[in-house]
Amino acid sequence: MVSALAGEGTTPGKTDSSGKSWLDYDTVNGGYELQYFTPAYYSLNRLVKIFEVDYDALDSDFEIGETYIDTMGLGYATVENTGTTDLKLNEVLVSDNVRDYAVNFTLESEDEAIAPGESRYVWFDSTEMTRPQFNLGDGYSIKMQMSLADSSSSYKFDGESVSATVKEPDFISIGIAKTESYIEYTGGRYNAYLTLQNLGDVPMKINALEIGNQYYNQSEVRALLGRDLMIAPDSIEEIELLDLDLDMATDFTEDAFVSMYTVRGPSVQTIISQSTTGYSIGLTPKILAELPEAMYRFDQGTYEVIDAIYRDIYVNYDTDSYLLDNGALILTIENAGEDMFALQNIVAANTLISDYEIQNESGIFVDPTLGENYQLLFVDPGETRIIRAVIPEVDLNIPKLIGLTASIDGNTISRNSAYFVPRSATEKVSIVNETHAQSFVFTDEVVRLTLKNIGFDPITLDEVILNGTETISLNASMVLNGSLTLAPDDIAIVEFGITSFAVNLTNSLDVRVNIAEAPTGFNTATIDAILPSLDTVFGINPPGTANDYSHQLKDTYADSSEGWISVVIEVENEQMLTIDSVIFSYTGLAGNYQYLSLSSGFVTLQDVVGFDITGGAAEATLISLYYLEIRTTSLGLTLTVGQPVYIKLRTTAGYEATVSITVRP
Repeated sequence: MVSALAGEGTTPGKTDSSGKSWLDYDTVNGGYELQYFTPAYYSLNRLVKIFEVDYDALDSDFEIGETYIDTMGLGYATVENTGTTDLKLNEVLVSDNVRDYAVNFTLESEDEAIAPGESRYVWFDSTEMTRPQFNLGDGYSIKMQMSLADSSSSYKFDGESVSATVKEPDFISIGIAKTESYIEYTGGRYNAYLTLQNLGDVPMKINALEIGNQYYNQSEVRALLGRDLMIAPDSIEEIELLDLDLDMATDFTEDAFVSMYTVRGPSVQTIISQSTTGYSIGLTPKILAELPEAMYRFDQGTYEVIDAIYRDIYVNYDTDSYLLDNGALILTIENAGEDMFALQNIVAANTLISDYEIQNESGIFVDPTLGENYQLLFVDPGETRIIRAVIPEVDLNIPKLIGLTASIDGNTISRNSAYFVPRSATEKVSIVNETHAQSFVFTDEVVRLTLKNIGFDPITLDEVILNGTETISLNASMVLNGSLTLAPDDIAIVEFGITSFAVNLTNSLDVRVNIAEAPTGFNTATIDAILPSLDTVFGINPPGTANDYSHQLKDTYADSSEGWISVVIEVENEQMLTIDSVIFSYTGLAGNYQYLSLSSGFVTLQDVVGFDITGGAAEATLISLYYLEIRTTSLGLTLTVGQPVYIKLRTTAGYEATVSITVRP
């Protein structure tokens, strides 16, 4: 028998349709494990054998199509059921052409079997594999194991993709469709109906959702939905989160911030209002956005641009709906629901405004409480209205929460809200100077400003006036981002040096920016000073550290009998500094310091002419030390034994260091 299987002489051995020898297949008790046939009857002498054919297995097949792994670790593949039976995905392996690695995966609509002819996305995170992260250009292939969705079948089969290489990340973007999303109060609890959007080219897995004061992690979202949540590219996912405990007022006076977080991808936040099923107020624009200046936010704790959650809650430049800095509001709305409603109140922060006008068919704004104008209050599905009102307490470029409610028979049934960014009706520039804005002056006398066109027409940045005395004419070489010509909502970051005065860390500057188009289009702000960097460039060795360095000649001390203060300064490698000020205090409190004259001859650097201090080369192993000597008696300063004195050193670049010294006898 063995010779018949293996072949003998010129007689070939038994092979399958792919040329694989029968001897290469495993056997159990001398019998082959068959994929499509199940023994149904063996005669006594085993000459007659009857097998049951598993036609479902014969009719099952799948194909792995597009594959993707990027340098950030995100991965996906598309799989198509090319057979005639429903399939279930059991396993995903990533091969680096050396070995296979199992990965956790999420199948699109994983709670449903893959039907014949259907194609699905399979998402995975390649950084979870037990191998180093893939690099650009690395080769790989994707392997999958399927089984029949019919749980009575044990048939399993494999497939593999063609080889591919790791690439740079594709475009990724997500959103929450505001008009199609709402929160409904159901008598003690809330239901949230959300339409989540994948606006990019890569499937995204949802890591968490946050609704108002409630945060739902991945496992909690899975428990609420009965599945993991993954959204295919350029598609939406409509979800219902029921019986939620949200901290919201039940009278349509509050909204909820709703945030969506993805695995190894972006996050987004929008503002969702309360509504009753069947009713929906649609704002125009339908898609809110982040503030244009948000992408330039700056963290002074790290000196890096802040990568924060994207907040799609603002109405920026728009000609259909807008708020002017004089309080004039134009609001374009649509009945995006299934039933008619009546317009009710405009809500500005906590102020209800019922006194507004609606544009009639002739394009004239009229009072809806007069005569037949009341019919304009009733809006059928698909109809639009343009509303005009005056909003109190509005400041240019400071977002203002504006909401609109609708009612039926006097009962509020829907609300929609957004943060409107007040604009100027005429050409206007704004100096963006809120928290984290890149508007400040460095202590090495360099000014950086974030400027925004907050009007409706293009503007040209012209000049900057500092403290009312120094005028800087702007040119293209001063632009770090953007340009000098700004369309509405465009941002420019400009940077330039100043020469007429020095800047210390406690200083601030009054800034005025003019534009070329209109003399009234200027804007003013007061900006604060910050250091050029967070680097530690020099320091003062406190008293009692004379043994810290083998080459240190003396300690930091204050001696009453000598009338002398010695300060040991250490300078980091590759630093070149000039001491600009030596400041003395008995208390160390702000306002109680006095500047010591550097030209008096009583404040000197030992063995140094002038006040330049320089660090060693990059590879230097010994830190550079300098010794500042202050003749206190000659300067008219009194040193009292046992009492502290404070010395502050400041360099021309604005870096400072302070030391407290207790006077010795």
